[in-house]
Amino acid sequence: MLPLTPKNRKYLKSQAHHLKPVLIIGKEGVTPSFVSELLLVINNKELIKCKLSKIAWENHELIENAICAIPERINIVDRIGHTLILFKSKPLDKTKFLLEEGNT
Repeated sequence: MLPLTPKNRKYLKSQAHHLKPVLIIGKEGVTPSFVSELLLVINNKELIKCKLSKIAWENHELIENAICAIPERINIVDRIGHTLILFKSKPLDKTKFLLEEGNT
């Protein structure tokens, strides 16, 4: 998967603006059941929002690192308050979001 350029991040943020959070990360953080649910949802939708509970917010850096460590190559596009925007690209023939290559 391509690393996200600033232009790609801006595009994905604009596409995620109207989305509602589909997963909530609770006090347990990133558990195996959360990971399985995350993979199920993100493989279908490509771009999702996750909400961090107030208790989970205290460990948001650990949670973000745990999500990035998932071997499925999920990108954190942005964090706005208690909400994470997550993206995992599909193959080019099945993707909804065409990202540009390059450093611009």
